[in-house]
Amino acid sequence: MDGPGFSGGIGDQQGAIDAMRGERMTVVKESIASINIRRPAYRNRLEHCVKLHHKTTMHAYRLLKYIILHRINNDHFDPMYYLNDCFIHEVYMELITKIQERAPRTQETIERRAIIDQYLPAYLRLVGINDPRELPLMVNSQQSALYEAVKISTAYLNNVRNNFGKRLRQVINVLLNVKARQRALAIDQRAINQAIRREITNPARRFKIALSNRTTIEALHARFDDGPEGFYTTAIDQLVPFLKTYPNNMQFAQDNIYYDCKANPHLHFKAFFRLAELLHQRQVRSFCVFPLRQSFIPGYVIVDTKILMSQIFQRSVRQGEPLRHCREWGQFIDFRMPIFRAQAGREFGNMIETDGVGVSVLKREQHDVQFRQPRQQGAPQQQEFPYITDPEQYLQNFGRVYEALLLYYSITRGASQTGQFPIHRKLRLSAVINKNRCDQFLIRFLNTKFPNTTTYIMGNWSAPIHGSKNPSED
Repeated sequence: MDGPGFSGGIGDQQGAIDAMRGERMTVVKESIASINIRRPAYRNRLEHCVKLHHKTTMHAYRLLKYIILHRINNDHFDPMYYLNDCFIHEVYMELITKIQERAPRTQETIERRAIIDQYLPAYLRLVGINDPRELPLMVNSQQSALYEAVKISTAYLNNVRNNFGKRLRQVINVLLNVKARQRALAIDQRAINQAIRREITNPARRFKIALSNRTTIEALHARFDDGPEGFYTTAIDQLVPFLKTYPNNMQFAQDNIYYDCKANPHLHFKAFFRLAELLHQRQVRSFCVFPLRQSFIPGYVIVDTKILMSQIFQRSVRQGEPLRHCREWGQFIDFRMPIFRAQAGREFGNMIETDGVGVSVLKREQHDVQFRQPRQQGAPQQQEFPYITDPEQYLQNFGRVYEALLLYYSITRGASQTGQFPIHRKLRLSAVINKNRCDQFLIRFLNTKFPNTTTYIMGNWSAPIHGSKNPSED
């Protein structure tokens, strides 16, 4: 059911380089020192580029969520439009400061920017950015934005693909009150198991199977008439908003919703959102609908030849200009390093992924891979803000702390801005907090067992075995 322009279909390569699908690659992961960057200035520009892209990507995740929450209750809401690479690419580009704004070339681009511009000012106010000129200045970043857009789109689709089926079963179990009804059968164990299977488990399984096929609400009521208890009647009534997210003429692949959510996850995003709403209304712990980049540690950024020239060498690349891959990369890295040796007939593919500390070198047989940017048409109408939690307060809290935390986690060398050597960036702040809490809990527990005059000595007994290492530059 996927068109050729949507990067979520069956057989697509799940990653930023969807043009590589079907091609076997070798990825070698090492420290950034293993590629031997030729000039310190290039290393500094690379780290600066990683930091800016990580900061912008965090905002892109949240702005996309903010837009979807405002428009998802619209009857004409089309997940394919908002989860498409093209729309997410425009979201990303709206979050950077450009030296010169280029006029859009197509009507589709004009429509996408019009939708984003409706919500961008409010979002920036919520995260504490009062002037759009405070956004990162990134020149010639279209190529990087394309890669990040595919990553974000893939994160959404994989979230639905991997979690829709089990969350639907969870919601049905909650609506049918399965666990409480099982505990209410207070008889001997063998009779309990038989009664549970006969009265609870088997009917609930039949209900899940019936719901997986395009069964109408009237047919469900006729098939599951549970008398005065009303478990199934109540469950069907509460599932009406979920069932109405699918068009009447829609047919699931293999006539099974659990199969179709794997094959076409973008068609089930709105239904996935409704399941989370049902759990929230029942005051049951919900699940993640909108994937966000929560970590303040910079993630891996793709660097290809075009990005290398524009971001590291700071040279503009004219449209249609032939790229001399070997010459350009030879100015940046040392091909004599062991990491670039050919393996199983695969050579360096003019592309790396790095977070400024580690690096992944991609080796493949074909060197020239062009990135495909799909296009979609149609724009849904504007919709009022429907979500039942308070995302605006969340964005305000995020805007107050993210600058400080980004500064803390982005420093990899020296003590230039903190006055002290920080904890290695790969150690999460939550891990430090949890470790301190465990130590405090242990001391309180020991205080209840021993007198107050006891002296506690805390030590790392594994240090003599593994050796103590200081934070290293690489």
